[in-house]
Amino acid sequence: MPASGSRFCQCIVVFLMLYACQSWIDYIETVMREKPQSIVHPVLEQLSFRQALSFPRFIKEQFMNEPQRIEAAKAGDVNRCTNVCAVTDMNTQLSVSTNVVWHRATVTRARREAQNGHRGAILWFTGLSGSGKSTLAHAVEEALHQRGCRTFVLDGDNVRHGLCGDLGFSAKDRQENIRRIGEMAKIFMEAGVIVLTAFISPYCADRERVRGIVERGDFIEIYCDTPIEICESRDVKGLYKKARAGQLAEFTGITSPYEAPENSELAVHTGATDLDVCVQQVINKITQHGIIASANSKKPCATS
Repeated sequence: MPASGSRFCQCIVVFLMLYACQSWIDYIETVMREKPQSIVHPVLEQLSFRQALSFPRFIKEQFMNEPQRIEAAKAGDVNRCTNVCAVTDMNTQLSVSTNVVWHRATVTRARREAQNGHRGAILWFTGLSGSGKSTLAHAVEEALHQRGCRTFVLDGDNVRHGLCGDLGFSAKDRQENIRRIGEMAKIFMEAGVIVLTAFISPYCADRERVRGIVERGDFIEIYCDTPIEICESRDVKGLYKKARAGQLAEFTGITSPYEAPENSELAVHTGATDLDVCVQQVINKITQHGIIASANSKKPCATS
């Protein structure tokens, strides 16, 4: 083929690529302009169109309706949970208020993170009662606070004194408990805060649902992996003793199931490892995820 013909073909290929790229950008612009604001995921406000081009799967997931999300979850496309029973629980649809419009803030998450000097994130500590979730979460918070990071711990017992004080421990109430905490944790995260949640959160589907309402990399699941024998030997609150005596119904690990994470970002053996070592493992993990800067950095925490 003559050189002129080859150059012509190259020009055609480049033109088609540019056309396809522009068509995708136009599509995103149209969707974001015409989609009702109460439906558009607020995370999209933080994405430039160039960033959106890099996350076609993310865009696809955000615009899925609930039935589509459930089917994708069963196929393993969205939900990382492989427990079939847990995934089935996701069929429970949550109501959404009508006649509401998402109000766009001028002070964005990115600006708050820049001011804080680190990314906002959810560190989700899960495990049996007595596994050391609260102890570890507060110890990690102390370490982060010493580095100048903005933090807050949402503790399982504490929230039941107020926000979730109307809930019991049935499967339905546990689901609602985690839903509320997930939404609250998301608000803290969007404020640029590193929020640490310490909840048994026994159901895989509930934890994955929280993961699904934030961007990838914003939800760090930390499994406090401690054998039930050690948890029961600690029994600081005397709850295992009551459960064994039949005085406490629906107690996780005894009369109610706990679905251990299969793909958590970090598993910490809190039953056999010193607390300081566990804290450092968590710090190392969130440093790897770019939530905070390394200790050798000039800045105490990472910028967004």
